[in-house]
Amino acid sequence: MVTVGVWDIAPAWLEQLTPGGVLVVPLRARHASECWSIAFHHEGDLLIGESSLVCGFVDIQGTAGLDPDTARITGPNGAAAVARSWDQGTDLSRLPETFPGERVLVQSGVVMPPPGLFVGLRTRLAYELPGLVDLTFEDHDQLEQDDWRWMRLGHVDGESFAVLCFEPAGDTEGGSRLGAVGFGPRGEQAALTLVDHIEAWGQDGMPQRAAHVYRPVGSTASLTGRILSLEHGDLAVTQHHDGAEDI
Repeated sequence: MVTVGVWDIAPAWLEQLTPGGVLVVPLRARHASECWSIAFHHEGDLLIGESSLVCGFVDIQGTAGLDPDTARITGPNGAAAVARSWDQGTDLSRLPETFPGERVLVQSGVVMPPPGLFVGLRTRLAYELPGLVDLTFEDHDQLEQDDWRWMRLGHVDGESFAVLCFEPAGDTEGGSRLGAVGFGPRGEQAALTLVDHIEAWGQDGMPQRAAHVYRPVGSTASLTGRILSLEHGDLAVTQHHDGAEDI
């Protein structure tokens, strides 16, 4: 049983796992705000997640930890935030410290019924959206675009940026409409990219659960679902609806 948030499964843990044993690990994947605590068991040379729950754990430290790339950014309304990326393919160096000009609000057609659960959307973005960043805002009173509230996830596109947002419950059809606010020369396109992922998640029925399968390096077993390549193996994720009320 692992008691810290980790970014991969250490080979030593698999070596110590006896036949019929279970490895419980809080696993992160390109998303630092939360992780899935997954109970894995062996099936051939794959690890099958037989149950999972969203949770929060302190990150592992030392050589197994990850240091995110960071950038401080300020929007046209003066709202300042620190953007962090744990994806080596995301470059934050081109982001300006201050975004001049107008921000662009792009609304999606996805309305989450109250109470809104964003777990499934955060999971989908973590596994599918290039340029995903986690945001820490300095002043939450400034995090509004008209009547929209900004969230802690964004999308970086070169010198441009978009942040996930929602119109609070009660204002639209008794639920929260999702959208994105874009900044910079390609701010509208960055927001549209984020909204495209929101729409795709909505078309799938807004699944909140996720099933995980891990393939260690050296295994030739096939995987299905969305696949992330990690240092010691590949992680496949399939979102679904079963047990969503337990999250």
